[in-house]
Amino acid sequence: MLTIFTPEWIDAFKQSINQNTVYQTAAANWEGSLLMVFSRDGQIDPNTAPAVLLDLWHGECRSAQAAQAPDFETADFILAGSGKDWKQVLDREIAPIMAIMRGKLKLKKGSMVTLARYADAAKEIVNAAADLDTFIPDEWLM
Repeated sequence: MLTIFTPEWIDAFKQSINQNTVYQTAAANWEGSLLMVFSRDGQIDPNTAPAVLLDLWHGECRSAQAAQAPDFETADFILAGSGKDWKQVLDREIAPIMAIMRGKLKLKKGSMVTLARYADAAKEIVNAAADLDTFIPDEWLM
């Protein structure tokens, strides 16, 4: 079992994305960076918040790394959620776009129109994460 947003989880996540042929097709025309971050009480501290930054390029995840404070400025999309909400998405209890529409995950940066256009790709990114045996720390679930 891998703890979410740790270096080991991030490496496995990148590999899972790149092995997902449905994602490769759905994201064939999508390029940009996606930062997925844990928020507590709706707040994000770029200096301490656990997060992953994905460099996505036409169906390939070129890199995945733990996000650093400057990445919050440069990322094309920032998707934030509480541990409880990330758990629901990763357990496939709610689809990622539906989670955004219901306010469980917040699109903190980026165009919802663009993200909606690539909803299938976004779903497959989450499926790639959901395919991992992921542990979310109990303190994140409060």
